[in-house]
Amino acid sequence: MAGAKDILEEFFKAFPQAQTGELSLEELNELMAKFQHKLNDKPEPDFDGLSPTQMHLLLNMPFSKGCPIIIPFSLSDDLLQQCPILVLSDLLLSEIRKAGKVKLTSKGNLPVALCQLLYDQKVIEYKYMDLIKKVIEENIPYITPLKLFLQTGGYIKKRNNQLSITKKGEAFLNGPATDRFKSLLLFFAREINWMVFAPYHEAPTGQNGWAYTLYLLRKYGDKPQPGTFYSDMLMRAFDNDLWQHRGDKNYAAAIEEFHWAFQYRFFEIFATWFGFTHVTDSEKVSYFTEYWTLKSSPLCRALFRI
Repeated sequence: MAGAKDILEEFFKAFPQAQTGELSLEELNELMAKFQHKLNDKPEPDFDGLSPTQMHLLLNMPFSKGCPIIIPFSLSDDLLQQCPILVLSDLLLSEIRKAGKVKLTSKGNLPVALCQLLYDQKVIEYKYMDLIKKVIEENIPYITPLKLFLQTGGYIKKRNNQLSITKKGEAFLNGPATDRFKSLLLFFAREINWMVFAPYHEAPTGQNGWAYTLYLLRKYGDKPQPGTFYSDMLMRAFDNDLWQHRGDKNYAAAIEEFHWAFQYRFFEIFATWFGFTHVTDSEKVSYFTEYWTLKSSPLCRALFRI
């Protein structure tokens, strides 16, 4: 991206009269406003050709009018049944409604039987299950976010260490699946701190620019791409220091960590739980580390328009 000096030079080139000293402050401000508007709508190579205005919408108002990626107004229930985390959210809310009241453990967690029911659906694969001795809430990473989503949204309430469905939750469960999907997607992307996944990496890699990554996945994901194809684009857009030192061996470890944290948080957690990708190949580096080649899923291509 251009520096301040380059931008000022471009401004004077566009408006040479601004250097004459003959314009009032009001006139200069008016010219600068016109220039800034033009600059904000100019395609930016570091943003894969998107403008700063488009990137602003992706970062702050995803799926809104003018955003490079949108969700159709209405999606079929059959299509959304391909979204694993939504299937589990609906199941959890239905089970709480059916039970009337669900007694939590002394730690405030969901009972083992309910956790086991969610896990037994096998709609989300947890590759470290061989390390888990018992299916309980704190051992299965997607269960707590589901509970938090329902509680934070006011769809269930907690009283006397018991959970029960609310009137809002009844209406939510009986309403359009599209609304439940959008609410769950935005909650997970905005309210859950992804740094709890791969906490050793003390930066919001993966979550930062999540809608931009979805845009890239929708644009390029029809063909298999290595995960680093996407993390390189995110690095170029949001971490100029690492991007400028890609060939520097002193930065090699930090860059490797960036790539791995991105893949784990965005692809292995977010995109897998929502069913947005299909892994076509993988390279296992160690028990905890492997690099994926992947493409967008039919669900992703149906859900998002660019």
